[in-house]
Amino acid sequence: MGIRYYAWPVPAEGVPAARLYPWAFMDKDPLGQAWSTGNEGNCYLDKAWPGLQRLLGAEGPDAGMSHPAAALVLGRVTMTSEGWIPHVSVLDPEQVREASLDLDARMPSLLMELSGSEVDDGPRDPGALQSVRHYLGVLQRFADEQASAGKGVVYMIG
Repeated sequence: MGIRYYAWPVPAEGVPAARLYPWAFMDKDPLGQAWSTGNEGNCYLDKAWPGLQRLLGAEGPDAGMSHPAAALVLGRVTMTSEGWIPHVSVLDPEQVREASLDLDARMPSLLMELSGSEVDDGPRDPGALQSVRHYLGVLQRFADEQASAGKGVVYMIG
């Protein structure tokens, strides 16, 4: 099945509660929701989240420090002998607004990087790059919608 990314909007007044118990703001069957027509308003990045982490600066020792958009995909699952424990984060409306503005401002350079015309670090998988490009747009629309509505976000990588 694999590790996937899911995100849901949180009303501004719900952010403190989401920080205490984020599961109350998530769908009980996130994959089923993502594949259904009822997923409008939520964000599903399938298995493109590691590529988005690299692209947005959400990896390494300085992860998320220089680009607010990295906060949208920051985090790793915890591997155990039984499988994995998902990573869950909650962003308040201001963090979502900053991430949205950062994504909007950086979009041309991010797309250029994905096209390979800015960085050539060896062979690239065209299918994986196309997936990251697609889900970058999904993430940008989701962040813009939530920022415009003044909402926070809860997300899960798992």
